[in-house]
Amino acid sequence: MDVAALFISIIGALATGAAAIIAWVARADSLKAGRDAAAANERASAAAERATTATEKMAQIQSAIFDGPPWVLSWSVGDTYLLTNNSPVEALSVVFETDPPGLFAEVSEDMPCRIGPRSAISFMWAATFGRGMKKDAVVTWQRPGSEERLEWRHPLPRRPQN
Repeated sequence: MDVAALFISIIGALATGAAAIIAWVARADSLKAGRDAAAANERASAAAERATTATEKMAQIQSAIFDGPPWVLSWSVGDTYLLTNNSPVEALSVVFETDPPGLFAEVSEDMPCRIGPRSAISFMWAATFGRGMKKDAVVTWQRPGSEERLEWRHPLPRRPQN
C-alpha cells in the first residue's frame, strides 16, 4: 500500500503542477488581453475624436453652403451678365436691383423670380459716366421653408478688356 499511496501522491503533485502551469498561462493570456483591450480602447478613442472633428468640419461646410450667400456675378457676352445661384438650394422670391436704381437695362426674368440650384438669370448693364463710382448689384431672396428675406450686395463686375 505504500506504493499505491506514493503513486497517488505523485499523481496529485503532477496534477497540482499542471494546474499551476495552466493558471500561469491563463494569467499571461489575461494580461495580454488587457493590454490588447487598452490599445483597442485608445484606437477607438482616437477614431471617435477624428469622427467628431470630421462631423464639426462637415457642419461648418454645410453651414457655409446653406447659410452663406450663394450668388456669383459674371460677364457673359456684350453687355450681358449672369447672376448665378451657386448653391445646391433654390432661391425663392429673388429680386435683382441695382444701387443706385436704374443701372440695368433689362433682366431676363420677371421679378420676383425663382432661381434653381446652380442656375442663373441674365441681365444687361452698360456703364455710364453720369452715375458715379457706386454701381452695386443688390439681390434679395428667401430660402425654402423660411420667411426671412436675405440680402446680398456686390459691385457690378467690369466688362473684360478686349
